[in-house]
Amino acid sequence: TAIVRTPNNREIWVSADNGKISVFNALTLRFESQKTVSTEALHDMEVAGNYIWIGTSSGISKYDPTTRRCVYDAKDICAEYLHVVQKNQLWCVGDGDEICVWDTDRNERREVANLEGENNVLLSMFVHVPETAEVWTAASGPQGNKIVVFSTKKLSVGHISNMGADEIVALAAVGVFLWAATRSGTVYVWNPITYSLQGKFTVHDQGIPLNVSLMRC
Repeated sequence: TAIVRTPNNREIWVSADNGKISVFNALTLRFESQKTVSTEALHDMEVAGNYIWIGTSSGISKYDPTTRRCVYDAKDICAEYLHVVQKNQLWCVGDGDEICVWDTDRNERREVANLEGENNVLLSMFVHVPETAEVWTAASGPQGNKIVVFSTKKLSVGHISNMGADEIVALAAVGVFLWAATRSGTVYVWNPITYSLQGKFTVHDQGIPLNVSLMRC
């Protein structure tokens, strides 16, 4: 399920597992209509420019919110997670180790960035760092867990940090730093400009930091 506000700020679109979009008035919050857009579950939605992109297990579609009609449809591609990195650049996570990058103006699948056949599953989390023109994401697979940094210009892998057996469950930019939390309760803090680790600490069940270890550049 995903929720987006239309570019004109007049409507809220809510997707559902039954392939339907429910439309609400953004001002009055009243339900207006419902539309079936797929026979499959709708995984994610994103606004890019004046259009709404919708991803499913077997395709990606582009809708005009003023007419609520599909203006572009691509099949045979898994679009489980969508993220607008730049005005005309939509990043899409599918199966396996692939990230599809779409040019939303031309409706073209520009490139596919991967992890060189390491069979890692890229997780549905992205952090865009405009200062370096990069996207940080996480990967998990037989080769272990990784922080993966992609260039938004070259559309290729620019940096990889190996995380070992500890699975990354959250990734976020806070101020000038990038934070990653793992399933074991370890939190890592990076400088996204230099890729240097600035801090590492562990939390217990109540969320109180233990074993705090901060490092300077």
